[in-house]
Amino acid sequence: MSTTVFNSFTGPESITLEEARDACSVLSADDDVRLSACIPAARQTVQNFTNMLYGTQTGTIYYDGFPKTFSFELPWGNITSISSVSYYDTAGTLQDLLIQNPDWLQIDLNGLPHRIALGPSYGFWPLTKMYKLSAVSIGFAGGVVMPAPVKSAALLVLSHLFNNKDWVVGDSAPVVVPETVDLLLANYRLYKADA
Repeated sequence: MSTTVFNSFTGPESITLEEARDACSVLSADDDVRLSACIPAARQTVQNFTNMLYGTQTGTIYYDGFPKTFSFELPWGNITSISSVSYYDTAGTLQDLLIQNPDWLQIDLNGLPHRIALGPSYGFWPLTKMYKLSAVSIGFAGGVVMPAPVKSAALLVLSHLFNNKDWVVGDSAPVVVPETVDLLLANYRLYKADA
């Protein structure tokens, strides 16, 4: 299982303020602050559903240890580079395989899911400190512009967030995101190996 911490988002957002106004049928700038807050929320919702990165961002993926097999799958698609593959060794010292032993690794960012594997001349991963949570970390950068169907789904999510300020209104049933969003995103979803 993995945990991801996103360190920075440098954009650009795939949805402009004008597109957000149009999707929500807003004619004035009175709601721009709220619309501007809904734009990244819609991107993050679509990103979390598809497990694909949209817009330029960096982050770190944490694992409790190296896999028992020769490779492991990264939980996100659209990663463009790996900046570090670090781990706490048995003495508790932080080591980085990309700096110390880059030939230990094979990094495949072309296929989906993205993978990191042992190099051909190495038969095992280094040992990590016992009982250390998040003992292995992978620094990454990635993100692309949303394809048209993904952007359409993000605009539907944005409109839903903007127009439904509360999950439940009065005695009515909870408000749910339209099923159209699922249909638009189905072909863009990366299913996580550790999910």
